[in-house]
Amino acid sequence: MSPAPPEPQRLQSRLVATILAAVMLGMLGVTWATQHAFQDLLRPELQRKAGVVGGSVGELVGKALDHGLALPELAGVPAHLDAVRREHRELAWIALRDDAGALLFSSGRDEGARGVAVPVVQQGRTVGVVETQVSDEWIRRILREAALDLGVVFVVAIFLTRELLHTFVGVGTGAPAGAADGAPVLARLRLPLFLFMLAEESTRAFLPGYAKALAPAGSALSPDLLAALPIVVFMLVVALGQPVLATWSERAGARRILLRGALLGVAGSTGAALATHVGAFIAWRGLCGLGYGMVFVAGQGLVLQHTTAAGRTRGFALFVGAIMAAAVCGPPIGGMLAEHVGPRAGFALAAALAAAAWLAAHGLPRDAGAHATPASPAPAARDYARVFAQGRFLWVTALAAVPAKLILAGSVFYLVPVYVAAAGASPSVAGRAMMLYAVTLVLVLPRATHWVERGVPLARMVGAGLCVSTLGGFALLAGDGVLPVYLVTVLLGLGQGLSIAAQSSLLSQVCASEIAAHGSGPAFGAYRLLERLGNASGPIVAGAFALLAGPASAFVAMAALVLACGLSFLLLARRAAR
Repeated sequence: MSPAPPEPQRLQSRLVATILAAVMLGMLGVTWATQHAFQDLLRPELQRKAGVVGGSVGELVGKALDHGLALPELAGVPAHLDAVRREHRELAWIALRDDAGALLFSSGRDEGARGVAVPVVQQGRTVGVVETQVSDEWIRRILREAALDLGVVFVVAIFLTRELLHTFVGVGTGAPAGAADGAPVLARLRLPLFLFMLAEESTRAFLPGYAKALAPAGSALSPDLLAALPIVVFMLVVALGQPVLATWSERAGARRILLRGALLGVAGSTGAALATHVGAFIAWRGLCGLGYGMVFVAGQGLVLQHTTAAGRTRGFALFVGAIMAAAVCGPPIGGMLAEHVGPRAGFALAAALAAAAWLAAHGLPRDAGAHATPASPAPAARDYARVFAQGRFLWVTALAAVPAKLILAGSVFYLVPVYVAAAGASPSVAGRAMMLYAVTLVLVLPRATHWVERGVPLARMVGAGLCVSTLGGFALLAGDGVLPVYLVTVLLGLGQGLSIAAQSSLLSQVCASEIAAHGSGPAFGAYRLLERLGNASGPIVAGAFALLAGPASAFVAMAALVLACGLSFLLLARRAAR
């Protein structure tokens, strides 16, 4: 039985829980009041706008009548009314009647609701009426969108408050008396790590659409593939750079590398915001990838430096927790900003967040720490060759780890924003869908980890998780619109949570002899490298499917491909068990 946590830690947990509960209650009250106020004000405001639109149409009709035409003789009125409704989508119906109330011209569908009537006046007398109706369906959709946005703000506010509380309370209380771990340093690491990851996550909801808009007309590459390239380059730089950056971080100092990586993030996001051509944008995204890789390995290095073996699990839980909180908060924030202000403002926000991370990182200690881990050499080419020759290693990586990253990067990071934009929805919708993925993952991962600890068969969990993550893609066969996208991300979060919890433990089992002979570095280094290459490949594979069959069919194709891998993985696991 594990010992009870020290009294200061219990007090810290209670303090954070109490403040979070107060913030949640306050946010619920504000959300409720805002939604009701918006609902009360929306219809009267739209009715006033409908009256203005009707007055504009009536003024135009009056000018035509001044040329001696009668109302029934006017030409082109239906086409003009259609154009007015296309410009003002909140209007369900717009009609022109004569002075006796007879309908002459109309556009849209009469919903039977009370409309706004504006008289058409000629030489001081009323000769007709322009009638406009506000669409009840449009009002319901706007209220639904507002409620969803407020819900997103509520969730984001809770996660942001939680991160700030953990940082400030952790720094303020410091380490418990006699503690060997560098708790204050880890508390100071949490904020810059969270802010930097938040900067990157905030661009995901609108990045492919922004790249597509920068693509030149008549380009040799399809806009669908060009939209995938910035994500591919970013992830490729991270994948290939991390082994080298880890060694560099150990030699130059993790704090210094983290500061430099944050500055590269500022420069890359600023350049992306100012880019006018897709080639320059891709280059700036590559620089962002280099900065991301530097911050990531430096954060890992600081955890290793300032924890003992006993406290390392808790240190990495803090590291992963900051990344997951950023994954929850970033996409919806960036999506809403891109919708209302524009994607360039979204990249400007990312630059500002990276700059804030750089400032916060100055609070980290300059020394390497009393518990610094000796530098370990990066796996050599012969180590990778030896590991890649092992069939059971390839079974786990080629049929489980790589496909899991392939469908994550291809579906969530690329296809969700592309499909949402093609459906005519805003980046806020893509941001909400991505947030659902992260929230589901956060909720499922602890339970799945508990199952692993209880002895649930690892191969079964990995294979089942991989298959579950594909089910949402097939929802696109049942219907269109944006609702299936939410199902895609929720099921992906569920499947990834099941699979991620068991993959590392399964790899340790199947590569036990390799790890006993050569340590865990080569096996896990090769595993992480292939995972990251799967991340980099996902958007380009999804982009090729989208080019051939469209975004909706690309979801289905990605799901079918990964489902085949998952079923093959389970089949081989069953044969091995026999």
